[in-house]
Amino acid sequence: MNVLFLDIDGVLNNLAMYKCPNTVWRSKQSDIIMDLGNMQCLKELVFITGCKIVLSSSWRTLGNNIRYVFQEADLPPIEDMTPDLGMNARAEEIQQHLLEHQDVDRYVILDDCDVFPGDMHNHLVLTNPMAGLTIENIHQACAILHHLPAL
Repeated sequence: MNVLFLDIDGVLNNLAMYKCPNTVWRSKQSDIIMDLGNMQCLKELVFITGCKIVLSSSWRTLGNNIRYVFQEADLPPIEDMTPDLGMNARAEEIQQHLLEHQDVDRYVILDDCDVFPGDMHNHLVLTNPMAGLTIENIHQACAILHHLPAL
């Protein structure tokens, strides 16, 4: 099984979207906003790779509410969430999830922060928080999930 460890801030939303309100998706049930282009990129990545989304973002503290927001936004479903091991523990949370889920064949991490040591760094697609998830990032993620050379 291919897994995508997904951060939200700097991936599905970005700093530039606040200057272009017509590119923003707004939830009807909460004050959550995301960038339409970033959302489309996520849909394409999941469609191309068939990966399952595991939320590694601090947004996972919203519990099932974030699942409903993804459904409302017509995004692929969140299959699981990493455990909450405290502040600045994202790498350890992903490692713990991988230990508990031996059925993961390949994984990619989408994040705007590079806090991943050693081999985990080879699974990271680092997004620019000004732009969020881009087509270039999709190519990088596909290369990781399919063991292809990056474009």
